[in-house]
Amino acid sequence: RMFGYAVLALAVVHAVLCLRSGVAQGFALALLVLVVAQAVTGVLLVVWQVPPVLAGTHQVMAAITLWVATVHATRLSPRTAEAPGRTEASAVA
Repeated sequence: RMFGYAVLALAVVHAVLCLRSGVAQGFALALLVLVVAQAVTGVLLVVWQVPPVLAGTHQVMAAITLWVATVHATRLSPRTAEAPGRTEASAVA
């Protein structure tokens, strides 16, 4: 559970930094909403003693959160002009 709280805190800090810098704001907010929803379902899982439907929801949300985090990370990373080992001649051929 403590790891979940740490992830939630980092998501809040990350969203604030993205909002201040103006970089990838939409994905940062989407990621924050998903992490908050994931934390809420995680708490409900403990309180309600792991009902199967809620456990499945928690797992599906985790996969969606991972996908959004991955897309967000690719939007934050610097892009290269061309792929390694690829030249203009090989791109045309």
